[in-house]
This record gives sequence, C-alpha cells and structure tokens, in this order.
Amino acid sequence: MRTVLAVFAHPDDAELTCFGTLGILKSQGYRVLVGIVTDGIAGLPYTAAADRVQEAERASAVMGFELLRGALPDGDLQYSSCLIMQIEQWVRNYEPAIVVTHDYDPAGIDHQDHIAVARAVLNIAHRKPEIELLLQVEPSRGSRSFEPNVFVDVSQFASEKLAAIACHKSQSHKGYLQRGYIGLRSSWWAAVSGMSDSSDAGSDVHVEAFRIARSSIFASSALAFTQPTAHAGSPDGVRSDYTLRRVV
Repeated sequence: MRTVLAVFAHPDDAELTCFGTLGILKSQGYRVLVGIVTDGIAGLPYTAAADRVQEAERASAVMGFELLRGALPDGDLQYSSCLIMQIEQWVRNYEPAIVVTHDYDPAGIDHQDHIAVARAVLNIAHRKPEIELLLQVEPSRGSRSFEPNVFVDVSQFASEKLAAIACHKSQSHKGYLQRGYIGLRSSWWAAVSGMSDSSDAGSDVHVEAFRIARSSIFASSALAFTQPTAHAGSPDGVRSDYTLRRVV
C-alpha cells in the first residue's frame, strides 16, 4: 500500500488545509498518516495539555487517518538537526510517496513553527527520491505571498473535513476555525481556479489550494494534472495554473 504523509507543526493545521485532499487519496487506496510535530499546547493550562492531542486523534479518526506525534516544544521549533531527525524518522519508517506540509514563506510572515517545519521537510524531500510529490498548503490564516499552482476539488469530503475541524473544541474561539471563514477561503480558490464556473447551479464547490514543491509523477498518481486551459483575460489565451483531478 502506498503512503501519504502530512507533516504539520500543530494539531488542526492539516485539518484546515488538506484533509479533503487526504480523503481523496485515502479513497484511492493510500495509507494516510498525519504527523503533528508539536502537541500545540503553548498558552494552554497544564491541566488541558492533553486535550489537543485527543482532539487531533478524534479528527483523524473521523477521516480514518493515522496520527503520529513528535512532541517537540510548541512555539519554539527551530530549523535544526533535532527537527529534521524527527521528520526524517517518519519518512524512513513509512516511506511515503506523497508528502504534504506547510508553505515556506522566506519573509517570515507565517507562524514560526510552520516555517521551521516547512524548511525541514523541504530539506528532507529533496534528498529522498522515493518522495514523488511534495505539496505545500495555504497558510491557515491566509497569506498574500502564497501563490498556488494546483487546486483540488474536495467537495465529496467537505462534511467530513468540517466534522474533523469541529473536533478541535479548545480552539473553537479562533476566527480561522469558523465555518464562514473556511467557506470563504474555499469559495475564493474555487473562483480563482475556475471550478466554480463548471459546477452545477446551486451546488457549492469546496477547493483546497497547494503549491507544488517537487513532482516526479503525473498520470500514474492517484492525482493527475489536467492541461492548462484558456484564460479569457490573458493575451495569449493561456492560463498559468494547473488543476488537480482524480484519476478514477
């Protein structure tokens, strides 16, 4: 069985950004592992420290995924041998064909833990030829510097994704976990990708956006690239982005 490994700094990071796409991969026969490098306990009282891990376990169970824990210090991750060794151990143990992680923002606008994890995964992935596809996700709070070049229609897993996000009750006060915000981001990427134009009238299209950091696979993957389509606003009629579609 082929494996996809999602590597993220905190509980809820993967749920917000790629759980729909991971659901598609699982439906195509992939084993899905979600690795959380920290337990996400910064700022929580000691008595509530276990809550976030339990929430992550419940969220992964909603989708039928397996959860991995790194238990490194939340809020103080450094791009270091310690971090690289933890993630590399997961890669060595599970030999993923596809890896999904944070986008790397060299300007440092994103959360410092996200940036450290992204750098570490990039370091590892480019030394591991067995990793065929590396996808970087949109920052959970959004970012003007994030420029996706691939989009995935995850409509069939939208309800499960929202149910998984709802498991993170300790974080329910945060704006970016609200359904309205999640729906707004999805609608924006559906419009940008052109997927909303091809949907049935009255039906919502749920889209996740990614940047491809490394790819050595195309039609052989559970996800394949469509050809670029004409863009009415461009002088040469060529659209610069590619959309991902499932291969049935």
